Amino acid sequence: MVLVYLAFRQLMFKKANLIFMLLAIGFGLGFQWPNIANLTGYSVELIEKFVTKGVGHFIVYHKDRKGFITNEKLYQEIRSLISTKSIYARIRLPGLITEINETSTTQSVEILGMEKEEWELITNVPFFQPKTRHIPEILIGKQVKDATGFKDLPLVLKIVSIYNKKPIILKAKAVFVPEYGYSTEKQLILPLHILQKAIQRKNWITELGVISYSNFPKQTNDKLADPNMRTLHWSETNDFVRSAIRGNQILVIISSFMVMLGVAIPIMALLYIGVLEDRRNIALLSSLGVYKYKIFLIYFFRALLVAVLGCALGVLLGYGLLKYFLNYPIYKTPSFTILPVVSFYDFVYSVLIVFGVVLISGIYPAIRAYNLNPVVIFREE
Repeated sequence: MVLVYLAFRQLMFKKANLIFMLLAIGFGLGFQWPNIANLTGYSVELIEKFVTKGVGHFIVYHKDRKGFITNEKLYQEIRSLISTKSIYARIRLPGLITEINETSTTQSVEILGMEKEEWELITNVPFFQPKTRHIPEILIGKQVKDATGFKDLPLVLKIVSIYNKKPIILKAKAVFVPEYGYSTEKQLILPLHILQKAIQRKNWITELGVISYSNFPKQTNDKLADPNMRTLHWSETNDFVRSAIRGNQILVIISSFMVMLGVAIPIMALLYIGVLEDRRNIALLSSLGVYKYKIFLIYFFRALLVAVLGCALGVLLGYGLLKYFLNYPIYKTPSFTILPVVSFYDFVYSVLIVFGVVLISGIYPAIRAYNLNPVVIFREE
């Protein structure tokens, strides 16, 4: 305790240096923690929009890309291999869409048939009930809307695909989904049973989209019992999201390195200057019989005290910035919002990075204090 008191007392004698060191540590940690939280939030939003509300964390499909008939046994097998939250049956096929009017425009699209639960996950529009509504809704992606100029009024559409022998004539009301998710593709989305009826293939689908409880589920090496069926992880289906998340991870490493340099350089310099300024005091302590290792500990405790106080300041500053970004996101649109993800792991990681850098920065000045020769110092006087 005496050594800690001496370290604290020496710090208080040089308040300007102490304030500068605390600000350097506080701003370093105050930047690092919210920065990681925002980058994590960006990754989570990408997963939410392009994976959870997109193709799914996993896709189960026929190896020859043929369709197949769903059955409960396959669902149970998938649940045994993957921590499954939801399984969505889909039909995905290429096609053409034309609005039947005087100025009809034909547009190539990807036609999707999906179930009620997935439909309502993507849009707030209730899934229509055939017995009570005569004009169904279809979801039209942004690119299709921009290319065709479709309105949300009832449309009479002609849909042609490789699976229907004659064109499907469908009267429907268009619903334009947001810019992210399915709508980034040229897609037209119908209720699954309507598409199955149109192509005359009951219970037939082309894929199963599997949603996991985890935002970032790991790939599975387990194979399904049917040798014709395959499981595909989301990272193999979406290059953009995979690359963006990998880029975020690299940014976290780079920002951590920048914070380490930004904190280490001024802290080490000021602590070392403090040792040079205290050379006479160190010599007096040595002449009074204070062991060298205790002198080392005094200056190491200086770094420890600075680290504790600076990190406390940084936590307060970082928490304030997190609260600010939660109320005022760095990026916000109706369809894509980046909110910081506050996690205990990121908090501990940020604190340990800064705390460890300060301690390491204090070791060299403490070693210099340990190695000072009091005889040489007194001769210089």
